[in-house]
Amino acid sequence: MPPLGVGVVGASPDRGWALDAHLPAVAGLAEYRLAAVATTRPETARRAAEVFGAAAAYTDPAALAADPAVDLVVVCVKVPAHAEVVERALRAGKHVYCEWPLGLTTAEAERLAALAGERGVRHAVGLQARSSPLLATLRAALADGLLGTVLSCTAYSPTGSGGPHRDLARRYTADRANAAHTLTINTGHTLDTLGWLLGPLDCFDARVAVRQPAATVTETGEELAVTAPDQVVVSATTGDGCVVSVHAHSGARPNGTHFAARFHGTRGDLVLRSTGVRGLQIEDLSARFCPAGSTRWRAVRTDPRHYRVPEPLRAQPVLNVAQALRRLAVAIRGGTRFEPDFGTAVALHRRLDAVERAAATGRRQCAGARTGGTPGPGGNRGPGGTSGTGGSSGPRDLSDPAGVAGAA
Repeated sequence: MPPLGVGVVGASPDRGWALDAHLPAVAGLAEYRLAAVATTRPETARRAAEVFGAAAAYTDPAALAADPAVDLVVVCVKVPAHAEVVERALRAGKHVYCEWPLGLTTAEAERLAALAGERGVRHAVGLQARSSPLLATLRAALADGLLGTVLSCTAYSPTGSGGPHRDLARRYTADRANAAHTLTINTGHTLDTLGWLLGPLDCFDARVAVRQPAATVTETGEELAVTAPDQVVVSATTGDGCVVSVHAHSGARPNGTHFAARFHGTRGDLVLRSTGVRGLQIEDLSARFCPAGSTRWRAVRTDPRHYRVPEPLRAQPVLNVAQALRRLAVAIRGGTRFEPDFGTAVALHRRLDAVERAAATGRRQCAGARTGGTPGPGGNRGPGGTSGTGGSSGPRDLSDPAGVAGAA
């Protein structure tokens, strides 16, 4: 079967998420070939095509989407441009992978999800933590009863972006209206991941604050007014009563202040950590488990069955994106649903709306009816995702080589 042609919009040859993750993933997967790239300027588009080996270079995303050699459009532009680029690709009848957030608002996301459904194409959103082999291992282990009943989860989720200094490329993130800040991105990824692991989180108490209302542009010294939130605290419960709390903030320093989550259950405790400040969806993760009644922590091993990509792609920040793209190729060729898709994105947009309402009113708020997404072990499983077996068959035998943990 011939490889699928990929067109990447936002394929800067100098910096950005496409350069860091999507382009290496496409180059390393046999299911794809890079057919076209697009940037905002002719010279960078031509250079990107030369550097990455694309057959065509564009400055107009609509022209890229109209290229008959392009089967899948990958959208890696700034959030305010997502909706326009995605809509053009959908109207051209192309499959779409769009980075999170899907739109500036829930209404934009709902409109794009409806259009994608009408066009009958496969659609994916970049909630790539769901493609992490380690997180898939943990999800399956939790479903199998590793912790028994999960009573609570406490997550600390800092990110290095934002803060009092921003470079020109990140200048736009100071404006809350541009939807590229701690609430939408960092909190969004964290809530989605925890909901995928534990079960949907739909009702929230929250505090959202702007604690650093000014920032300096690194290259120019320009002073910026910051309206984007930099501190978010959320509490929620899953359908079966697990109590979840999240503190997300921007401006984290590279001093070991990384993502950490502790899961407390009737049969033991689990700790999940990242190695950097770019977010749990991007950084390398590690996990440790301590059975109830013991003081000995054991390192969790990733189940090798959850790796879907060749060895050269098994390093972050490429790994999770490559895993997602590999599954997306299967969905495109088989005509099956991919998850997380635009329906999943709409559900997360609605959850973040509920968080904002809770913070504004001081009262608990719920997201309403769910659209898309696959519940975690606390609820009923749906199709798709990178999950293991469902049910609750009791704790895994940690002495088994196929189990989740080994001695630390």
